[in-house]
Amino acid sequence: MRAMAGGGAIVAAEPAGSPAAAPQLASFRDVVALVAERREAMLHAHLVHSVHLVRFAPPVIELRPQSDAPRDLASKLAALLTDATGTRWTIAVSAGEGGATLAEQGSAADAARRSAAADHPLVRAIMEAFPGARIDQVHDTTTDAYGLPPELPVTGIAPAATEFPDTDYSDEMEIEE
Repeated sequence: MRAMAGGGAIVAAEPAGSPAAAPQLASFRDVVALVAERREAMLHAHLVHSVHLVRFAPPVIELRPQSDAPRDLASKLAALLTDATGTRWTIAVSAGEGGATLAEQGSAADAARRSAAADHPLVRAIMEAFPGARIDQVHDTTTDAYGLPPELPVTGIAPAATEFPDTDYSDEMEIEE
């Protein structure tokens, strides 16, 4: 920025491919979220439902697509990431097993939340008092768009006790009249 006569200022715009403007992709979920932000709906859907992550080591991603994924998925993803970050990405198709798809991980996390809710004494009492009742949804505001909890950075160091305070949940309900 430099000052001009008359009190104005000129700000030099950063080039689009500069490191400061590039998105930080620390995980495969970050990559998939970037694809969603770029409004690539079909590519996003395939990454969520049809891709098993084998290895994530930026700028290399190794994945195993299911048979319903398009053949050009890897090249489309590589082009999008290269365009977005200014770094050449390599997307390797692997025969390795890989992890569950993001959709499968989200379903498993949802099932775990429902199970935990069903095990709560108050919920059990309600379910017994109202035969036929069911747990429809369990909302967790800390989950991402895929129903998964936030990823913790891999540091090898346990988080400090103050970062995750113990919470006391009471099994008693107060009813106001």
